[in-house]
Formats: sequence, structure tokens, C-alpha cells
Amino acid sequence: MLQISLRSIALVESISCVTDPTATNIQINTYTCISILTFFRPELAISMDDAETTKKVDLYVIEKVRQLREANSISQEALAERMGVSAGYIGQIESPKYRAKYNLYHLNHIAKIFNCSPKDFLPQEPI
Repeated sequence: MLQISLRSIALVESISCVTDPTATNIQINTYTCISILTFFRPELAISMDDAETTKKVDLYVIEKVRQLREANSISQEALAERMGVSAGYIGQIESPKYRAKYNLYHLNHIAKIFNCSPKDFLPQEPI
């Protein structure tokens, strides 16, 4: 019998275990792997302070993109079309109700659209 205690439950959004009939092979998802890793190596866990900082950085980036979008009179739908994402995706990113956010690929693409550098969306100093 395999028993695993999850130390970092905040990182576990879903756990899916699939076992074969003999229970010798177990496949688990990424969140579970992170949780198992942080159980054995707690120093690798993301602290609540780090998680809050990440959130602040995400919000900063989202706001900078929104400001640039609005300054250029581009709608969420128009930006989404130019980025090749669904019409509602930009709205989800800009809404605090959703966890969607821009990734580096998005920022690079947006920088091309607005003829600027991806670093223009990042804070000058660490948050």
C-alpha cells in the first residue's frame, strides 16, 4: 500500500491517480507531483508571501497591458483576435474573477502588436 501525505495542499487543485490492477504503476498529475516534492523538500514549496508576490506581479502586467490597449483604443475582442485567442480570453485575464493571466508568449505577441518590448509590461523593480 502506498500512502502519501500532501504537505502543500494549496498547490493541489486536483488529484488524479490511475493505477493498474496490481497497483505497481501509479500515474499522478503535475499538482500532485509538486505536492509530493514539497513534502520531501519543504524548502522548495512556494510560501504564501511568494504566492502573493506572484499575484502582484501578474496584476501589474495585466494592468500595463490593459492601459496600453485602452490608450490605443483597442477593444478586448480586437486584441484577442490579433493574438489568436478566443474573444472572451482577454476579458477573463482582465477580470479578477478568473485565474487566467498572460504568459511570456502572450507578452511577446502583444509587444509585437504594440511595437514595444515585452519588458515594457514588467515593473522596473521587484515587487
